[in-house]
Amino acid sequence: MEKQTAVEWLQQKWYSDENDITDETFEQAKEMEKEQHLKTWTEGLYCETGDKQAFEQYYNETFKSE
Repeated sequence: MEKQTAVEWLQQKWYSDENDITDETFEQAKEMEKEQHLKTWTEGLYCETGDKQAFEQYYNETFKSE
């Protein structure tokens, strides 16, 4: 399977014949996006330490609205 961003995956779902977009679909896309951010974080700034705790704090402060 070819690598996709969360947005590309969601777009594919949107334009599919089933078009079965639900709240759960959006939550799945958001989780995929978070994983992509974590990969970038780990391989980028903190590639030497793999500081996942720092990433979680950054992600929650930046993207969580709850």
